Amino acid sequence: MMNEQTVLDIEESIKRRRAERRRIDREIETLLSARRFLEADHIGDNPAPSGNLPKKAKSYSQTLTDAIEKVLLAERPLHRKEIMNRVICQGVYVGTANPLHAVGAYLSIDERFASEPGKRGHWTLANEPEAAADEEVPPQEAPDDALE
Repeated sequence: MMNEQTVLDIEESIKRRRAERRRIDREIETLLSARRFLEADHIGDNPAPSGNLPKKAKSYSQTLTDAIEKVLLAERPLHRKEIMNRVICQGVYVGTANPLHAVGAYLSIDERFASEPGKRGHWTLANEPEAAADEEVPPQEAPDDALE
């Protein structure tokens, strides 16, 4: 005869694993969608209007992913829609009917980016650079004349 606590533990374990399976299924669907999107030749080497690509950019995808990285360096984590808005505000050409799809596709396949655990649609940098804000700054004393 099973003890009541054991049954509860098993049920809780099943619940956690089902939730994990749903999360993994969502990630797989996102990756499959990104692959289909890229294979459909919506992006790739789609040329941007002249003047929107930096002179040294090798391709449209490099420009877009570099712009995404620049946005995430300034503030993270961000929702992919906010990332898309900021990339477009930088003047980066997102030459598709659905720019959100393009940004999501590149976020999913570029190793520089990672989805934020527990925040659906939020992205951050995979390898967080050392932030100066994390360093402990000693308090500064006010100058003597400021006390008067």
